[in-house]
Amino acid sequence: KIYIINHLLMDSKSRFTSRIYEQLVNIRSVKIHGTYKENERNLDESFNGLFSNTLSAYNLNYVYSFFDDFISQVSSIIFFIYGGVSVIKGDISLGQYVSLNSYLMVLMSSSAALFSLAKEIKLAKVSYDRICELTEIEEETNEVIKLKEIDRIKIDLNFSYRKTSKEFQYKTNLEMGKIYKVSGENGSGKSTLLDNIVALHIDTYAGKITYNDIDIKKLDIKYTRKNMISYIEQNVDVSNINEVNRLNPKEASEIISENKLNDLMEISCNKIIYKESFEKMSGGQKRKIQIYSEILKNANLIILDEPANDLDRESIECLKKTLKKMSNKKTTVIVDHTNYFDDIIDE
Repeated sequence: KIYIINHLLMDSKSRFTSRIYEQLVNIRSVKIHGTYKENERNLDESFNGLFSNTLSAYNLNYVYSFFDDFISQVSSIIFFIYGGVSVIKGDISLGQYVSLNSYLMVLMSSSAALFSLAKEIKLAKVSYDRICELTEIEEETNEVIKLKEIDRIKIDLNFSYRKTSKEFQYKTNLEMGKIYKVSGENGSGKSTLLDNIVALHIDTYAGKITYNDIDIKKLDIKYTRKNMISYIEQNVDVSNINEVNRLNPKEASEIISENKLNDLMEISCNKIIYKESFEKMSGGQKRKIQIYSEILKNANLIILDEPANDLDRESIECLKKTLKKMSNKKTTVIVDHTNYFDDIIDE
């Protein structure tokens, strides 16, 4: 029973710390997709499991500690009786018995105390350092203006690439109904530009970005990202996928069918149901789930960072048809170093 309970405790600790680590590593993705409540729910579930298993382990450890103390006391009594008999028989003197017993008891007690103290100091130091790291993370600013839709975006920026000395200038207007391409060499600031457009680095650039002529610094940006922006990131990440279908079920099912995704996903009560666990999916399947879960979000602004990654040519062609078909009510921005999407690009 000791093994089983402590095994469960270790598993729950791993799940909880893994969930925390996952959320810290994917802060950028969580912000982009606005999955705050979903991540909070997942964290609460893992914490409840950890709490329950911790109580069970402490109860068991208390019982074990009680019996350990009981056995220790009984052993001391036995040693006292045996030593007393040995003194009476003359095998050892009383002074020898007292000295030996006192020395062993003090040595064992002191060694255990020092070892326990050193262990607790190290654990406390690690905990303190981790708390300091967490408290130093700045909370994202969030204002109150909520838009009903995004129909135009104006960008006039000066920014640096990943805090280097290299400066970039970017000025353009994005309109609903058009598909735009952002291209450039590696290190030219393409991904940083996209991050700025969705206000991930709101205090790191000079200039201004507006949605519907309103500065994004004045918007409820968390609400905006969650409801009006679909951001398909360059790297495959299914830890923060969208699960809500905002298209009508018929249109959503058509998109799934046209893109040959029936084996991976379906629509039920405006929820996206995934037919297979993500762990069993290939890289290409995960990429499709990542892309089309965001498309079914039915956002006004769609941003795709290197969407051809992990897709075969047939899948790319299907994606192009879907983007073109839906483009009349959306602003679509594609970062692409290939020429696969050039035939659907407006600007």
